[in-house]
Amino acid sequence: MGREDTGDLEAQVRGSRYAWDTRLISVDALCNLVSVREKLNDVATSTMISEILKPREYTRLDPIIELVFATSADAEEAEATF
Repeated sequence: MGREDTGDLEAQVRGSRYAWDTRLISVDALCNLVSVREKLNDVATSTMISEILKPREYTRLDPIIELVFATSADAEEAEATF
């Protein structure tokens, strides 16, 4: 999505039969993910990013938290080498 006002679209997705198959992400957020992926250049992190983008039910947030900690640890490691 290239815009911020997605409330109506989000409500449509949630109320449709495609709610489990559809996810929305802003262009800015997607660019940020690509930037992180390119900077870290780590296969495990790339896999986590790919998995987090797949539509699924997020009652359990562990995969998202794992991605946050993996990328922050990789970023700290990259900064330490410079």
